[in-house]
Amino acid sequence: MVLDVEDRTQAENALKETKAALAASEQNLRLIIDLLPVLVWSARPDGSGDFVNRSRLDYAKLSAERLLDWGFVALYHPDYIPDG
Repeated sequence: MVLDVEDRTQAENALKETKAALAASEQNLRLIIDLLPVLVWSARPDGSGDFVNRSRLDYAKLSAERLLDWGFVALYHPDYIPDG
């Protein structure tokens, strides 16, 4: 039995190149966002945080883990935080 693996090898190589290009693009975007002189953060649909930029971390003086675990709420006055 003879198997032609050329198509599969080409597809795997294309996938590797695409993943590398995506990683480079994400790294460039992260660098650009980190250099912005504004506070940037994003959240998932469930409300949990998934990204903060360097300016936001420097302003809050908290770790990314703390801010992403709803630590940003600690920066607001309790009267402005809705209950549960």
